[in-house]
Amino acid sequence: MGEMRRRKAIPLAFNMSFGLIPVILCMLLSEFILDEHALYISSLVGLIYSFGSYYLSRKRIYNFVLYISTGILILLSATTLLSMQMFPWGTLPFTLEVMMFIMNAILFFGQNIIRRIFNLKKCPECDSVICKSLDSSIASAKVISIMGILHCITIAIFLAFFHPLTKEANLILFQILPPFLLLSSIIINQMGIRYANHVFSQEEEVPIVNKQGTIIGRTYLSEAPIYKNDFINPVIRIAFIHNGMLFLSKRKANCITESNKIDLPLEIYLRFGEKIDEGIKRLLHYPYPDGSTVHPRFGIKHLFKNEETNRLIYLHIAYIEDEKLLQSSFFQNGKLWTFQQIEHNLGKNFFSKCFEEEYPYLKESVKIWEEYK
Repeated sequence: MGEMRRRKAIPLAFNMSFGLIPVILCMLLSEFILDEHALYISSLVGLIYSFGSYYLSRKRIYNFVLYISTGILILLSATTLLSMQMFPWGTLPFTLEVMMFIMNAILFFGQNIIRRIFNLKKCPECDSVICKSLDSSIASAKVISIMGILHCITIAIFLAFFHPLTKEANLILFQILPPFLLLSSIIINQMGIRYANHVFSQEEEVPIVNKQGTIIGRTYLSEAPIYKNDFINPVIRIAFIHNGMLFLSKRKANCITESNKIDLPLEIYLRFGEKIDEGIKRLLHYPYPDGSTVHPRFGIKHLFKNEETNRLIYLHIAYIEDEKLLQSSFFQNGKLWTFQQIEHNLGKNFFSKCFEEEYPYLKESVKIWEEYK
């Protein structure tokens, strides 16, 4: 259980460009059967695909690209009931492409509005699926928009230099290229997913917990800066005490929050499936790769939340007799601090906010230790 949980591969279902399939199908069918029949068949396929991707998958996926595709097909199907000659022959593929381009551009530029709508959900695990579905859909929408722009540029060049267009040029630009470009979007997105799976194959998962510490979900460590304080993640911190003083060091420059601030020397996210004592052992391995005689004791569990993070902290305290244990190269600019030195710098944006919140407890712990040691 203490081994690192590797990042799971992004499943095929998260290639939201597959939501283009009903539209591509309609484009191809329109070359062989009446446009209205192609629309009816494709609309039905879109509806079946939409319900199937949501209700039949292990995790209910929100394919916004598919919903756009199906909505456009249903809308155009309805227009055919008003007039059986809505689309001149051969124009349906390009019409569908333009509508898909416009709607996906709206999805891309209106993503913040959609995020606010779905942030009303209270279930973190549901939020996680919605956020991943939306992120994947927006990535697909971006590719679709780029392909649409390239197609428009191609058409503009042909109209500028080869007007009037030949029958062959019309066939290629308005009937062959639309399904080809949408199909290319699916392939490009799948290539992007394969690359992402390769890059993140070693990434670790961290649990999402409630205020009591009960695990209610999981996420990836790299996503912590993205979601900031939306979810609570458990963190282990270790304070070192020696001769009535606290050992503090500078936070690493690559820390997610409050980099370069003075803080406790050791902090780490608990991994998904990892026990507290396993996390402590892993944390102590950084300054003491050859093993150590340091045995931290549990202090307090407290919730720390600000604009950048939301953490359930398990604070442990290690009482150090041998000062040589504090001379590890891992501790950046580490040194022992007296209470007077600390209190002189409190509230001056010198220490991390988390440390300042923990300081009263740590001060009492040092006093008790010095009294009864």
